[in-house]
Amino acid sequence: MNIMKMTLYQKVIIVLENQGNKVLTRSQLIEKLEKKFKINRASVIPSDYCYNRINDGVKFDKHLFHYEGNNKYKYLGENFRYTGKVYHRKKGAKDDEVVGEWINGEYH
Repeated sequence: MNIMKMTLYQKVIIVLENQGNKVLTRSQLIEKLEKKFKINRASVIPSDYCYNRINDGVKFDKHLFHYEGNNKYKYLGENFRYTGKVYHRKKGAKDDEVVGEWINGEYH
């Protein structure tokens, strides 16, 4: 695959393959991506790829991580049979709200 045409999502999968359930921070993920690929540090937003978080303006169709809190993300990989609630924090809000739920890999 042509590295220049790869999406950030595809690059994340490559650098974390064979590392299931590994917990890492955004900074650690950036380090891994920088070692393997030339990336724009600001473009790395792991919460865009979470099973349990929705960000404004981001399509909720690519999932790799479980947000653990405190800027930590557990890598689960694609097509994980995730079960759990999905949270969103409105801009300016102090708390998250539940906006959906996964049951055995199906989003409701």
